[in-house]
Amino acid sequence: MKKFLAFLLDVFISFVVAGYLIAIIFGQTTGTGGFYLNGFPAILLFVEVILYFTVLRKKLGQTLGRKILGLGSKDEVKAEPKEEPAPPVENVSETPSTPSEENTEINGQI
Repeated sequence: MKKFLAFLLDVFISFVVAGYLIAIIFGQTTGTGGFYLNGFPAILLFVEVILYFTVLRKKLGQTLGRKILGLGSKDEVKAEPKEEPAPPVENVSETPSTPSEENTEINGQI
């Protein structure tokens, strides 16, 4: 549930906040506090949204929504005690027999 809320927060930041700032810069605000984007400003918002998710994940390891809600980065792994690897098993058998030797042993036992 926290991940979903972080995603909603990221969408709000990337679309609404950044969109409104772009609308103010390009003079595409409405008189009632809203905004609309046409042409280049709309393309600029589209690029900003893509960069928001990709660059923040790459540089910070997480988006602002995940950081605000206290979610760890995707690459963050919980520290668990590592087990020591088992020592390699040595081959203690004698030289392996060839198939012809096995056949003669079997034939001799029959």
